[in-house]
Amino acid sequence: NTKQENVSDDLYIKASVNKTKVYQGEQIIATYQLYTRVNISGNELVKSVDLNGFWSQEIDLGESQWRQEIIGGYRWHIATIRKLVLFPQRSGDLVIDPLEMKFLVQRRAQGGGQSVFDQFFGRVENVEYSLKSKPINIKVMPHPKPTPEGFNGAVGNLDMTVDVSTNEIKANEAINIKVKVSGKGNINLIEAPEIDFPSDFEIYDPKINDKTSTTSAGVSGYKEFDYLVIPRNKGNYKIDPISFSYFNPSTKKYQTITSEPIEINVLKGEAGSENMVYSAPNKEDIKVLG
Repeated sequence: NTKQENVSDDLYIKASVNKTKVYQGEQIIATYQLYTRVNISGNELVKSVDLNGFWSQEIDLGESQWRQEIIGGYRWHIATIRKLVLFPQRSGDLVIDPLEMKFLVQRRAQGGGQSVFDQFFGRVENVEYSLKSKPINIKVMPHPKPTPEGFNGAVGNLDMTVDVSTNEIKANEAINIKVKVSGKGNINLIEAPEIDFPSDFEIYDPKINDKTSTTSAGVSGYKEFDYLVIPRNKGNYKIDPISFSYFNPSTKKYQTITSEPIEINVLKGEAGSENMVYSAPNKEDIKVLG
């Protein structure tokens, strides 16, 4: 973990990451902790972390949990104030810039006050401190060459499934073809796979359904591309196997998942059915691809 020197004798922000050398698209967990030996009466975020070159996802920490630790003979109170999952978007040397905060700290004032209580117990005043964490250097390695066909930057431990609503249909009726990528990795950034549809199929932009969770273990979940397809003519059609390639940083290897070919038997449609209206996803802003 990246070390953080004291900004002051009594209060500092420690920034750390779980790794400083990763592949492009591999997730990093960044943690910001507040160490204090004084009472804090207020705080304000001055400047959030600059994340040039990273795509980020905040981890919900819930209520701040304080813990105590003896460091250098002193009792410190420690709280995690922020935690992020970061995905480097390009290779090279990247920097996570400091997190800057202001704190109001209660200090015993010099000199006694006017009242008997002030003279006996001492007066307390609020002093403003400006703190920043140390910048963190990250070395990002490019994806190894050669990259397989169908690789669009997906990184993690992933899987792909293909589901077809029906393999037999009448002309001018709709089929749903769903391609689902799931697992752990940069799921939010995964692009729709390329599918070679027959030329007389009417194809709409896929409706995207996704569900991910962001925890201290990183981002996991799924992203599904739901294609609405309308065959216009009778016949037997075959859609070539759909391939999805991703890079697994744990094994340092690419993996390619390939579906079976999709066979669709299109029967003769009802007369005049080409004028039927279909309940396509996002119909009001739909775009015809082919």
